[in-house]
Amino acid sequence: MNAATDDLSGACLNGLVQLSEPSGAISSSPMASLDGLPVELKVTILASLQDIPTLKALVKSSPSLRQSYLGQRQLILSAVLSTEMTPSVLLEARFVFRAEKIQLGDSEEA
Repeated sequence: MNAATDDLSGACLNGLVQLSEPSGAISSSPMASLDGLPVELKVTILASLQDIPTLKALVKSSPSLRQSYLGQRQLILSAVLSTEMTPSVLLEARFVFRAEKIQLGDSEEA
């Protein structure tokens, strides 16, 4: 192996290539790699998660991911919930949501 191959293999941790620090050092934290991504990619990653507990854990793990989540909360929650719930459960949840609005006297259509 040569020095370039050694550098690349040293930059990998658990299969993730990590971003270099400005000083040229390699970050040892996989979260630093996620924090450096554009907001659009963070939102896409969060929206592609399979369940709410995973989403909650990831959002709590990083202020940067939390900001991305808060900026697109409805989109991300809708995507994760549609993955986690079956269509019949989603339909039932929609009816419950509408029923709560009626009970609260909210005239806005859901």
